[in-house]
Amino acid sequence: MQMSDIKVLGVGLGRTGTLSMKAALEELGFTPCHHMRDTISDPTDRNNLLTTLLHNEEDEAALSAYFAGYSAAVDQPGNMFYRQLMKMNPSLKLILTVRDTPELWERSVKETIFSGNNASGLCRWLDYLLRALFQPEAVTTTHKIIEKTLGVNPTHYRTDLIQMYNDWNDMKKEKSTDCDSALIPLL
Repeated sequence: MQMSDIKVLGVGLGRTGTLSMKAALEELGFTPCHHMRDTISDPTDRNNLLTTLLHNEEDEAALSAYFAGYSAAVDQPGNMFYRQLMKMNPSLKLILTVRDTPELWERSVKETIFSGNNASGLCRWLDYLLRALFQPEAVTTTHKIIEKTLGVNPTHYRTDLIQMYNDWNDMKKEKSTDCDSALIPLL
């Protein structure tokens, strides 16, 4: 069994304070801390490893290589591999970040990650278009991560986002009891 460098893993969904959690963990010495932004902005071979992992989540060598050098991870894709990372590091500490209410999370997601479905997302979609032109593999990979983690395409979702948010958080609370990892819920 491979070992992971990750000591702390944020299993909360995007838009639950994950960037603030990244900053806090790095302030506490868990540096560097991986965040979804790193996935989007990293044009290196790390994204090739992520593509491998999207096809085979159990590839411990690829997972270990992807997070090599990181002592913490928050947001996606780290949260989608929480079971594998817990298996690779039974003393892994999990942090579940949440919004005050599921409704606030839904509104935030619709205004940002899923903003292509409303007029206020025009600037974000312009940014998306530029990334798609100059970093197409990063955009494709990002969408695949969101689809695999949440089960929805951020550009064509037709689902109850509040129910999805609640199901995700409930599942993390249940699964964290499967090993020695401690789940620390943050409100």
